[in-house]
Amino acid sequence: MDTKNSYRDEDSGFTVLTDNILYDEIDKEIVLRFGRLQVSLELEEFISVLLEFEEAGSLIHNILLTKVQNTQDDKEIN
Repeated sequence: MDTKNSYRDEDSGFTVLTDNILYDEIDKEIVLRFGRLQVSLELEEFISVLLEFEEAGSLIHNILLTKVQNTQDDKEIN
């Protein structure tokens, strides 16, 4: 679904931040959309979740950097 076009009306009470993230100006909440799932978070909750994702992303990045994968030629790829 094209969120930007769905909430283009200035009187909708939403500010489109990205295709899947909206700011609800009436309820003062951040709305995250994942397919048919919609999650509303207060600003403090959104920041907390964002920090968790950032930490998890950093850890996943480190795991992928240290994981060694073998090719069919027995060469290591980092």
